Amino acid sequence: MPTTHTGFRLLPAAFFDRNPALDVPRS
Repeated sequence: MPTTHTGFRLLPAAFFDRNPALDVPRS
């Protein structure tokens, strides 16, 4: 179960990192 938590934590982490990156060029 701990492995699933780590994998889920990596998914949102990358998504949040891409959110601001896409907002920069859009501005």
